[in-house]
Parts: sequence; structure tokens; C-alpha cells
Amino acid sequence: MFFLIISLKTVISNHEYQIFISKLIDHIFADGSAESMRDRAAGLAENMPHNKLLGGIIKAFETRCPLSIKLFDRLLFETEHLTDSTVAIELDFHLALRMTKRADFAEGVRAIVLDKDQAPQWTPNSLEAVNETMLDAIFDRAGRVSLENFPVEAGPFIVFFAAFFAFFAALALGCRSGSALPPVNIEFTLAIAHCCGVCL
Repeated sequence: MFFLIISLKTVISNHEYQIFISKLIDHIFADGSAESMRDRAAGLAENMPHNKLLGGIIKAFETRCPLSIKLFDRLLFETEHLTDSTVAIELDFHLALRMTKRADFAEGVRAIVLDKDQAPQWTPNSLEAVNETMLDAIFDRAGRVSLENFPVEAGPFIVFFAAFFAFFAALALGCRSGSALPPVNIEFTLAIAHCCGVCL
């Protein structure tokens, strides 16, 4: 009986903690720009300096590629009502190809995979320095590559990365209401955003 009571208390405690975490995430990522999300997280961290989730979010904003963060934020906004999975995957595929051509991609691979100094020098190096013109250029559909006419001369590494990015980003987009894609929770969406920051 003692162990049953302890187990029930643990379940209740975990449930309450999950509700707290959910509210925390909703508050930080509810709306506004990526800069406002970062600032809300920093504001909460002042009152909860030992919260690991907040610490991880703040570290991600400080260390991950600023352009990738804002690109992902815009991707979620522009595809809010997208229900066609093929269109979603082709868009992600297009964005992945565009991002691999940027210097940030090579810099991320250098810092995380090759030199392992964990100190990438992003260009631009802050969220404030990323403007709409930069994002427009990446989203620009001119010369867009579809899944049917993907250039085979591209290296297998780019093929793998593009497929990886497209698949998981498409899953992340499944959290949108009315989407034909499978639903995922907000933690998974944040994990994908984090992954994009590491890889890009």
C-alpha cells in the first residue's frame, strides 16, 4: 500500500509538472517574433534561474543559427493552413537545398562535426540582423526544385540532408490544426527547431 501511495503521488506530481511545462512553452512561443520569444524566455529565467528547460531554450537562442531560427518561425507561419503533404515536403525540400548553399551550413558542420569547437560564427550573427529580404530570398520559388526533377549530380550528402530536413520538418508541421499530416506535440516541434539550429 505504501508503494502504491508513493506511485500515485509521483503520477500526480508528474502530471502537474507537465501542465506547468506546457504553460511555460505556450507563454514563450505563443506569438510574436523570434526576438520576443527569446526575451520572454530570458524574463522567466530571471525568476527561475535553475529551470533546465528555460536554460536550454535560452542557450539555443544564443548559440544556434539566427537565420535558421527565423526561417523555421516563418515556415510555421506560412504553412499554418497547409494540408497537402506533398506541397509541404516539396517546400521543405526547396528550403533545405537553399540552406545548404549558404555559408552557415558549412560553418555549422565545421563547428559541430569537424573541429568540434562548438563555436560557430554565424552570418548574420543575431536575430535582429536577419531581415525579411534574406528570408524572402530563401523562400523565393524561382528555380524551385521539385521531387520529380531533383538534380542527380548533387552529392549524396545533400540528398540525405534534404530528405532528412524535409521529412522531420513536415512532421513538425503536422501540429497545425486541420493538417493532413500526423499530429506531434510542441516538445517535438521545439526539438526539430533545435535540430535545424545545429545543422544549419
